[in-house]
Amino acid sequence: MRKINIAKANTELELDDSAWPANSKEYVYNYGLTQMLNDTIAGYAVIGGQVCINKKPLKDTSPSAFEAICLARVQKKIDALESGDVRAAGTRVADPIKADAIELAIEMTVRGAFKKAKKPLDAKAMRAAAIELVGRNPAYLHLAQKRADEAAAFAADLGLEDEMAALEDKTEDEDKTEDETVDDEDKTEDEMAGLEPAEDETE
Repeated sequence: MRKINIAKANTELELDDSAWPANSKEYVYNYGLTQMLNDTIAGYAVIGGQVCINKKPLKDTSPSAFEAICLARVQKKIDALESGDVRAAGTRVADPIKADAIELAIEMTVRGAFKKAKKPLDAKAMRAAAIELVGRNPAYLHLAQKRADEAAAFAADLGLEDEMAALEDKTEDEDKTEDETVDDEDKTEDEMAGLEPAEDETE
């Protein structure tokens, strides 16, 4: 059962798609994914011969780089989906087990493999390799889960459950505040391409 918010009707529908035919599910999946990825670059445009994000020009860029900049932003969204870092109901929700498994894969396997192959230790490339590795080998997920269980047991032994719960609540509140002020899907992602907004020359 899925809950779908129909904003204009101020209604949340409960939808059971378990009996839908495969082609209907495929249509919805492709439509939603296409819309999601294109939404990530909704604010990107070439204005007056300059690449702009949310109407803010990026200095040291050429219109010829526009497509590459857009694709880099879309790839960042895909990477987030692959790592389980998604947004639900206005709050960023990450899978902490999978996130830890990816970090374990980087430190235990990927970094050494890159060094041995004399590849540049590029963070994005190593992360992509780690995501693929975690997808193929569940051992990293099992180890990450074990670490999480041991940490929870240790906290329980020390009577730290309340402190951990308070910390989680604080983190959720901070995420909610951030969501209310800056939406990651719409904000300028200058760091994504190593770019900075051009200074306002009208001041």
